[in-house]
Amino acid sequence: MIDEELRYELNKMKYNYYKEAGIFFLRNNAPTKNPHWHDCYEIEYIVSGRATERINDCEYEAISGDIFLLTPNDFHQFADYMENITIVTIMFPEEIIWEQLLSKLETKAFNMNVFARLEEDESEKVKALVSVFEKEIQQKKSGYVQNVHSIINIIVSIILRERFKENNAGGQYTSVKRAIDYIKKNFQKPLTLVDVAKEVNLEPNYFSSIFSKKLKTTFKSFLNEVRLNNAVKELKNSEKSILDICYSSGYGSISNFNRMFKKRYGMSPREYRQKQGIKT
Repeated sequence: MIDEELRYELNKMKYNYYKEAGIFFLRNNAPTKNPHWHDCYEIEYIVSGRATERINDCEYEAISGDIFLLTPNDFHQFADYMENITIVTIMFPEEIIWEQLLSKLETKAFNMNVFARLEEDESEKVKALVSVFEKEIQQKKSGYVQNVHSIINIIVSIILRERFKENNAGGQYTSVKRAIDYIKKNFQKPLTLVDVAKEVNLEPNYFSSIFSKKLKTTFKSFLNEVRLNNAVKELKNSEKSILDICYSSGYGSISNFNRMFKKRYGMSPREYRQKQGIKT
């Protein structure tokens, strides 16, 4: 494995990103061999051919009809072997996943790789869904955003029900995945590196080393990003005061919150909310 993981942000994708739907879609016959991870969920459907894919140090021989569901915590890449491969990739934010499906994913996908080998009839069903999805997202007719969101959820439900196959994530990735999950669920608390290292049963210096190596960022920077992402969502979608958002995002003081927010977005939380057309 190339020891250089890349992180892709959904809303910063330059090509094949459909902003109104908030979705990346690509039908591809040359998938990347670089190890990477995303800030979103991803469906990978093998339309034809075969390839070797690595997910969290587990290796799969991916063949036509195989379908993978990758979470924001998964590191993955296609290895050197690929034969006449055609793959459909759909990347999407957590917010569009139906609540009942998300609850199933949260009990499985943070500790396991999610993979299904579809029978021919189910594979044909997914092919048909992908075809409709592709037409909807390209033609952009009225109601297409709701339609493509629904299709994604139907495909996710098929993955979870059809011959669901679990494989433990391997090696250092297991600890990093568990750490990411723990941070995302506990960012409102005054977390420290020592707290998270203890949660994943690692010595703090070693945990800090593998966390930075895999994510290409420090624990402190990652925690701050999670907190700021929450703050942005609340500024856009709630009527909470900025002080309440400061505390609910895990910051202990408004001055620190304002400073970190301005450093990241180039404006204060109040200015950001006003820019969205929301009265403060």
